[in-house]
Amino acid sequence: MAKTRDISKLVQGHRAELSILSIRVSDLRQLDQSERAWAAENLLFRAAVEWEVLSSQWLLASLNKNNKVLRSHVTKEVLAAIRKRFPTLLDSEGISVRFEHANHFNLALVASLMDPQGRNEGFWQSEHLKTNRHLIPKSLLDRITSFNENDWRTLAVVQHGRNVIAHRSDQSIRRMNEALRDCGHSNSAKLRRLVPGTRSINAGNWGNFLQAVPSGSKWSRLQIVIDSLDRVVSRLDPHS
Repeated sequence: MAKTRDISKLVQGHRAELSILSIRVSDLRQLDQSERAWAAENLLFRAAVEWEVLSSQWLLASLNKNNKVLRSHVTKEVLAAIRKRFPTLLDSEGISVRFEHANHFNLALVASLMDPQGRNEGFWQSEHLKTNRHLIPKSLLDRITSFNENDWRTLAVVQHGRNVIAHRSDQSIRRMNEALRDCGHSNSAKLRRLVPGTRSINAGNWGNFLQAVPSGSKWSRLQIVIDSLDRVVSRLDPHS
C-alpha cells in the first residue's frame, strides 16, 4: 500500500496499468470473433478492478494525509464508544486514549479504522466520506468534487459493466443499459457513441458490443471507455 507522500505516484501507477490495457485493446483485432468478445469483457473487468483498487487506496492515503485531524476524530469516536458502553463505570472526563502508533497512523491502521470489513470501498460509496468529508485535506477533496457529469457517467459504465461480467444478473444488465443510455445526454461525442441502438445490451452480447467500432468512430467502445476512465483517474493526481 502506498505511503501518504506517494499519492501522485499511486495515480501514475494505475494510469500505467490502464495504458497497458489500452494497448491490449488494439491487439483484439488479431483474434477471431468469439475470442474478441471474451477478451473485451476481460479487459473491461480488469480496468474496473484497477479503478476500484485505486479509489480505495487513494481514499485511505488522502485520509492519512490529514493525520492529526484523523487522530482527533478517531479519539472522539473511541471515547464516545467507551462512554456508551460504560456510562456509569467510568468518569468520561478522566478517560484518555493512547495509540500504539504515537506519532503517525500508518495506512494499514487507517484501513482498519475506515474500512474495517476490508471491502475496498471507494470514495463514491464510502459512508465515512459522506459523513466525514472534513477528514480529507481540501486540496484532495477538491479533486473529487471537480468530477463532472461525464466523469460520473464513465464510472457508472465501468462499474455496471463489471457487474454484468461478474454476475450476469437481470439487475446488473438493467443498470448497465441505464448507464449506457444516460451517455446519450452527454456533451461528449465519444461517450454518446456508447449508447446502444434500439436493442438493449444483454449478458450474451456485451463483449461483442464492447469490441465493436461504432459508426463515426475510429475506436472501439472498449477503447472509448478505457480512455475516458484514464481521464477520470488523472483528476486524482494532486500534481496534475
